[in-house]
Amino acid sequence: MRVNADGSTTDCIPGELCTNKLNPKSFKMPAGKSAIMPSGPAVSCAAGSYSNEGDKVCSVCPVGNFCPAVDHPPIACPAGTYQVL
Repeated sequence: MRVNADGSTTDCIPGELCTNKLNPKSFKMPAGKSAIMPSGPAVSCAAGSYSNEGDKVCSVCPVGNFCPAVDHPPIACPAGTYQVL
């Protein structure tokens, strides 16, 4: 559940992390995390993937880039190098 500006509550939306129903609050999903269900626990992205704050799901690091950490956006591979999949 999320608390709206007027004090009413609604279900969390994808990209939000919600606390329990006894203390309903919502937060943007932290970078490097995703949740299968908005009310479920946040889990870390797998190696070779990443997410930015508020992303609904983790994304695979694109070809021609490398992801130094799950909470860091992709970086283009330097000239003459490549990322082994």
